Amino acid sequence: MKLIVNPKYEHLTEFLKRIPEGSVKADVVYKHNRNIVTRVTHEGTDLVIKQFKVPNKLNRFIYTWLRESKARRSFEYAGRLLSAGIDTAEPIAYIEIKKTGLFHTGYFISSFLDHDLLFKIDHSPFDIAANQDIIRDFAKFTADMHAKHIFHKDYNSGNIFYHKEGDHYRFALIDINRMRFRKPNKNNVLDGFDRLTLSRIPTVEIAAAYATLRGWNPETLSGAVLMRKGVNMRKRIKKLLKRFTKSSSRSGNH
Repeated sequence: MKLIVNPKYEHLTEFLKRIPEGSVKADVVYKHNRNIVTRVTHEGTDLVIKQFKVPNKLNRFIYTWLRESKARRSFEYAGRLLSAGIDTAEPIAYIEIKKTGLFHTGYFISSFLDHDLLFKIDHSPFDIAANQDIIRDFAKFTADMHAKHIFHKDYNSGNIFYHKEGDHYRFALIDINRMRFRKPNKNNVLDGFDRLTLSRIPTVEIAAAYATLRGWNPETLSGAVLMRKGVNMRKRIKKLLKRFTKSSSRSGNH
């Protein structure tokens, strides 16, 4: 067993060693399908334990010799995000278990964030006026993250926490083992909005606010997002997408 512990949480080391044994009982189970996500409390500390699905044989070989495991990436990426001023759950530890000489099971242990997930804003009908502050602040959060050369490859509303702090909303990322730490281009940005998993109206409003912050054409980005969402406006959206593509090649990345 390989156990790497955040020095701040070294006092939990003996407890963390028990996790792969199955002797740690969950207080709350959030997921129990492909991955298992649970919350436990130990010595007054709330911890979230993510046990990743055992990969296939090819990926077991890859995670042993060629690439960091999802558990290790989650731990290390969390540190990078926090250092860049992007909120996420604090990394506590990661565990890697080998069997027959190959990687088998990974665990990522983090602090618990007691906030709502972003998908909770997505009520039907969507009230733009009531959610204007969230739209503005989330667009700013996304633009700031991209300006810092951070791109979440699974940027969906179930992987983003939000809460209000004073007059503004703050956001935190989870499920962070799939990140890209380089400057996203406009196609990456469009992919990100496509994965957001909010309904059309909030997604388009956020995209328009984001484009304004980046100095892009809000109508063009919003139209491209609508096309990805499958809106039946083929001629109009095709024209907007063409303009967006030309703008990308002409102006480059900002």
